[in-house]
Amino acid sequence: MLRPTKSGQEIQQQQQQYEGESMQMQQQRTQNEEDDMEMQQNTDNNGLDEMFCTMKIRSNIDNPARADFYHQKVGRIAKVNSQKLPILNLVQMSASRVVLQRNAILTPYWNINFHSVMYVTGGRGRVQVVNHSGQTVFDGELSQGQIVLIPQNFAVIKRAYNDGFQWVSFNTNHNAMISKITGKNSMIRSTPLQVLMYSKRFSTEQARRLKFSRMNEMAIFSPWSQTRRSFD
Repeated sequence: MLRPTKSGQEIQQQQQQYEGESMQMQQQRTQNEEDDMEMQQNTDNNGLDEMFCTMKIRSNIDNPARADFYHQKVGRIAKVNSQKLPILNLVQMSASRVVLQRNAILTPYWNINFHSVMYVTGGRGRVQVVNHSGQTVFDGELSQGQIVLIPQNFAVIKRAYNDGFQWVSFNTNHNAMISKITGKNSMIRSTPLQVLMYSKRFSTEQARRLKFSRMNEMAIFSPWSQTRRSFD
């Protein structure tokens, strides 16, 4: 038995109906994808907002109880970086607070991975900055309210005068690192004696004196006169 064939108009209507359903399904799929993306964004934003709301944003580095190094006679050092205050990772900054007692000396060092702005908050002291070629670029006295910029890879030494010396430094790295030049845990202290002799053309006595000077002091040095008396 032969079935009646569909007319061209019926075929066209069915095709239009099919295209309409396909378009409706595509629109629904697109709408679902947009809803999922919006939901994911809201979830991410809520998580980020919650992180910022609960994140610690303050740290008192002027509190002696929080000092990383403290000695009653020579002074104290307190540092804050992204390990102690994670929000600093967002701004790529860190800071340090140093208080030197009368005539104390901050161990000579150089900045490994940051530039530093030093702002004096009290007392007076002498600061000497040397570039990577060994040329002195600053050698002068600083007092309260003055600032000095210490670039990366430049060496610096700071000494307090009779009324002490206090400052805060702002660093352009969230995890600022320095390399100490002299002292117990310094670069020179860990360098073999023969290397110092041949690289600097020192005599054995000169190299030994350089390597083992301040061998029992680490971050802040006492004045030489007091150090000598302590060994007499």
